[in-house]
Amino acid sequence: MTVHLDPELALDIEARTSGGRVRVDDQLSLVAEDDTHDGKPRRRVQGRLNGGGPALVARTSGGSINLQSR
Repeated sequence: MTVHLDPELALDIEARTSGGRVRVDDQLSLVAEDDTHDGKPRRRVQGRLNGGGPALVARTSGGSINLQSR
């Protein structure tokens, strides 16, 4: 799953996958708490984009989640 975000949006983001990884574009100002253990791929990212706002929740059970700037 790929989510294209305007880099000026203000959102609270939760992205979680059980079978893939979560990738966040460096151009997004996401202040995140993430689950990265011993160099393994991120499976969960939770944080605030531009100070936070409405919730954006993305979940998959078998694929990756890509949060990209548009």
